[in-house]
Amino acid sequence: MCPAAVALEQGTLLSHVAGHHDRYSGTRDGFDKWINTISQVEVGWINFFGPARPLKLYWLGGDGQEHFQSDIWFGEPKTHWRVVFLGHQFLLRDDASGGSGQVVAEFVATKNEIHVVGSQPSLEAKLT
Repeated sequence: MCPAAVALEQGTLLSHVAGHHDRYSGTRDGFDKWINTISQVEVGWINFFGPARPLKLYWLGGDGQEHFQSDIWFGEPKTHWRVVFLGHQFLLRDDASGGSGQVVAEFVATKNEIHVVGSQPSLEAKLT
């Protein structure tokens, strides 16, 4: 028997299920490729932690090791996006000391989303 499956994005309203899903009804050989594709989400990070230096983005591997991914520079125009697998874990470090740096945020990829770290400057502060 060939596998059959339906994938929904987290938060899909029941009334939208009929038109907003990804259905698989192909061969068993194609199922792994399909599930691998739909298990990916797009995640973004915005650094409002501080403009002095970038935050360092690390992916936590299955062995618990941190793997450097990117510098996340300050401000919305510098938003960093990447496609990752559901369940992947990430952390952001403030590398002020030039060493391992303080962890300022940790995330698990659970859906398409954007993470804002820190507080965006107020419009008044931008205008003064």
